[in-house]
Amino acid sequence: MHLLVIGMDEIVINKYMPLIESRIHSGDLNGYSIIDLESQKRNISNSIDSLSIKPSLEFFFSDDEFTVQNNFFNEDLTATAINQITALYGELKVYIATEVRAHEGYLLYCIQNDIQTLTEKPLIAPFSSGRFDCTGLKYNYKELIDTISKFSSPERHSVMTLSRYHEIYNFNALNSIRDLMINNDAPISSLHFRHAGGVHNRLREYSEREDHPYKYGYGMVMHGGYHYLDLVTQFLELNKLLIDEELELAVRSFSAHPIDQSARIAKSSSKAVNDEEPLIDESLNEMGETDIVCSYKLMKKKSRKIVTIGTVSLEQTTPSIRTWGDFPEGQYNKNGRTSSVDVEVQLSVLHSMNIKCYDVPVLQGKNIDRIDARADILQRSNCEITKHKSPVTLDTYTGLFHSDSNKSLMNHWLEGKEHLSTIGKHKNVNLFSYAMLESANNDGKEVRFTL
Repeated sequence: MHLLVIGMDEIVINKYMPLIESRIHSGDLNGYSIIDLESQKRNISNSIDSLSIKPSLEFFFSDDEFTVQNNFFNEDLTATAINQITALYGELKVYIATEVRAHEGYLLYCIQNDIQTLTEKPLIAPFSSGRFDCTGLKYNYKELIDTISKFSSPERHSVMTLSRYHEIYNFNALNSIRDLMINNDAPISSLHFRHAGGVHNRLREYSEREDHPYKYGYGMVMHGGYHYLDLVTQFLELNKLLIDEELELAVRSFSAHPIDQSARIAKSSSKAVNDEEPLIDESLNEMGETDIVCSYKLMKKKSRKIVTIGTVSLEQTTPSIRTWGDFPEGQYNKNGRTSSVDVEVQLSVLHSMNIKCYDVPVLQGKNIDRIDARADILQRSNCEITKHKSPVTLDTYTGLFHSDSNKSLMNHWLEGKEHLSTIGKHKNVNLFSYAMLESANNDGKEVRFTL
């Protein structure tokens, strides 16, 4: 088995290459090859110099061949590269780690040729008339599934996301809530979720960035927000274990954008990063969201009885550690991102669980040396009924690394054992993403879909 990495960025090199090299040493892989753009060749070549195992083949395509006009994909170049790799090294697995706007072309090609894939979240970012079109999250996803039914199988295609193998979110919180629901016939009555991303971009950077860009019309939801909508969706889907009737989710959303930043951000923070000059740029009006919030209700479709009410808040305009102007060379966390997640799950009058998982910057003198993570899980329970050990419990977990979840998913996929994040399991995440964005684009108009 040979691995093809499409999009050899810093995450792949720092997070996943040790796993890939280990698989090569064990004989599970006979090597790896890469595809990327010509503009990235110098950076990638410098990074590869530090690796103990070099790529078997390298393909760098001209940036001119990957534009919005051709949906950031060139089938002829891709087919030539893949045919050359398979001729020399045999059966192939493909890890698609490009910027999200290029995912769909590569993924569709692999599906049509029944090549196993792992695609970075979010799965797709459909474009229409040169701009991101959130309606494609609904329709293009269905087309991918239809294509899989003709040429491949859903089990051969997975999505890389944080919230499928996470020690706290999945194996602790989600699993214990599932058990409580089943043992007590207790649906989730409310679920409130907030992610504070702690991202500080200067105004001019919104129009410059190609990594996690906003200028194409997408933002927080299609960046880190997808991880957490995935988690929220998994919690809501637990209700289907108890309810035979079809469920419908109704969503109302509002969002803030780069054009709003000067009215919202602290002046002292702008001064610290040399972002005080007013920027007159009409394109800011067309950029993707920095922050988005929604309220929702999950109801029985036929009887219209409400099962779950709640809120989702995905915000990046929250505390950051950025104090520098221009992006430091070679630094992944360029805009000082520090994350905080707060989840409150209620099983009506029976039980509640509050999960706080947050980054803890560690000072070395006056400088931040590293960022650790910590989680606190507070549970309140009618313990006579639930048999929970106490009416109130608080458990603290330290020494956490969110990347362990991603690495676990990658390992399972390389072993051929990945089953928690296959493409079919991401249907409702795509629909939820669509609903939040479509509602926000229409000033909070209600959008519904069947869960």
